[in-house]
Amino acid sequence: MILQLNNTIIGIGKETEFEKLKEPLRLMLKEVRKTQNPFSLSDGSIVNEKEHKKLLKIIIDIIDLLNDFYGNYKTL
Repeated sequence: MILQLNNTIIGIGKETEFEKLKEPLRLMLKEVRKTQNPFSLSDGSIVNEKEHKKLLKIIIDIIDLLNDFYGNYKTL
């Protein structure tokens, strides 16, 4: 999950034309890289709930940030 988030943030940063979007992405990337793996390597269960919630918050922040810059396409 951490590697996927890392690659997603880097990919968005490379594709965007908005310079104002790149700084929050850099901060999110730094936060992802500081986060410990919340999953057990043996069975994939969550062993660190705090770190797991931190990663989920970063995912939500990415979605909110993209909505702010590219429009809000929420479905009803």
